[in-house]
Amino acid sequence: TAVYSDGTSKEVTEDCTVSGYDPQKMGEQSVKVTFENITRFFTVTVTEKEEPAPEPTLTEIKVTVPEKTEYIQGEELDLTGLTVTAVYSDGTEKEITEGYTVTGYDANAAGEQTITVTYEGKTADFKVTVKKAEVPAPILTEIKVTAPEKTEYTQGEELDLTGLTVTAVYSDGTEKEITEG
Repeated sequence: TAVYSDGTSKEVTEDCTVSGYDPQKMGEQSVKVTFENITRFFTVTVTEKEEPAPEPTLTEIKVTVPEKTEYIQGEELDLTGLTVTAVYSDGTEKEITEGYTVTGYDANAAGEQTITVTYEGKTADFKVTVKKAEVPAPILTEIKVTAPEKTEYTQGEELDLTGLTVTAVYSDGTEKEITEG
């Protein structure tokens, strides 16, 4: 605001020069204002800009192994008791209940298997063992009989079994020709 000798005042923004302010320089600064050959000063203080704390980022995941880690071939993977925990750059941890994937399990492959849990690009592993399924011994399901060559006899004649075949058929599909007994 410019004040004239007759007591009138006027808001001035044009034709006014302002200098001495550096927004990058910290501390007190004297700012110079000049209008029509009259100069005045005022003081400002510039402080360091506070950056907001960065959002924590996911650094790793941890898993607690499920209750069941031993299987028989053909059994489905049971994840009861599995916990997935996200660990963040600021040290915080959060249990994850959805959004993760579990891979690496083959119900038909016997042996030790590595199961991988993946969440937002981070992985953690645990192991399970799949034991070979015990195959029950096959049982006899039927017999096939091919009649002997001679099928007509006179009274008192001995039975001739030449050409007779007996084949045992088992539950696993195998067949075995019976030769004696």
